[in-house]
Amino acid sequence: MPFRSFEELRRRWPSIEKAAQQAEPEERKRRRETAKSSDAYKAAQLRNAERRRHRYPLPTEHLPPVGKPVATEEYGIVIFDEVSGELVEAEDLTASYPNAACANASYIWGRWRSATLSELIATWPARSAPKADKRSWVGGNRHFPN
Repeated sequence: MPFRSFEELRRRWPSIEKAAQQAEPEERKRRRETAKSSDAYKAAQLRNAERRRHRYPLPTEHLPPVGKPVATEEYGIVIFDEVSGELVEAEDLTASYPNAACANASYIWGRWRSATLSELIATWPARSAPKADKRSWVGGNRHFPN
């Protein structure tokens, strides 16, 4: 190290030492265990569990076309294979899908799967950008054209 940089190193040494302590395996393990009891961790666990179920709340007034690629806020472009007709409980809706929560709308569960590459390639984009009333429902979810 050149001698002229020694003072700069001394000035920065406390932050270097602090970063080194935080990178220690025991400290990282302690932070992970502490994070497991946080609300953010629990919310992330619920979101992951909901994603594994492959279900999505759909407003009864605007059902998506079955078997065609559709954009969703949470999961990107998906294909709905089934609309079950089972009503979504209010606590499930507000816990996992806060953007879908709307006081005067009823939702039912739809089963989705990820779109394959060939399905995405075969999908043509719109010729013009959709207007605001076609882009979202009340509550912030994407509109499914019929």
